[in-house]
Amino acid sequence: MNMHMGLAGFRWILPGQLAGSAAPGLLSSLSADLSFLREQGIARIVTLTERPLALDEAPELAAQFEIIHFPIDDMSIPTPRACEGLVRVLAPKLESQPVLLHCRGGLGRTGTIAACVLVDLGEEPDAALTAVRRVNPNYVQSPAQAMFITHYARWRR
Repeated sequence: MNMHMGLAGFRWILPGQLAGSAAPGLLSSLSADLSFLREQGIARIVTLTERPLALDEAPELAAQFEIIHFPIDDMSIPTPRACEGLVRVLAPKLESQPVLLHCRGGLGRTGTIAACVLVDLGEEPDAALTAVRRVNPNYVQSPAQAMFITHYARWRR
C-alpha cells in the first residue's frame, strides 16, 4: 500500500492562506505532493530555489496551480525591492488564492519570505519572525535572513 502522509515540512503559517514546505517532489513523488497541495486548497506555488521546480513528472497536475519562480540563493536574501514585488502579488489574494512558499528544505528562504508577507499584512518585524518560528522553530536560518525582515519592514515604510 502506497500511502502519502503529506508534503515534507508542510505547515500552515496563516491557516488556509499561507503555507510553507520543503520542495514538492523532494522526499516523495511530485504527483503525490501536488495532489496533496490541491487537497489543501493551495492555488499558487512560489518556488524560492535557484532553479525552477521540475514539473515534467506531473504536467497535468502542475497546470492546476499558478507557479511563480522567485529565485533566492540558498541561505541568502533577496533585495527589498524584489521581495516587495513578490509580496505585493501574493498578500492581497491570500484568502482567495492560498499560497505555498517553498525552498529546498522549506526553512530559511521559506520562513524569511513568509515573515515578509506577515510584515506586509501589518505585523512588526519581530512579531512576524516570532509568528513564523511559532509554526516552525527552524524557519529563518541565518542572521542575515532574520535581519532582512527588519530591513524589509523599514525599507517599505
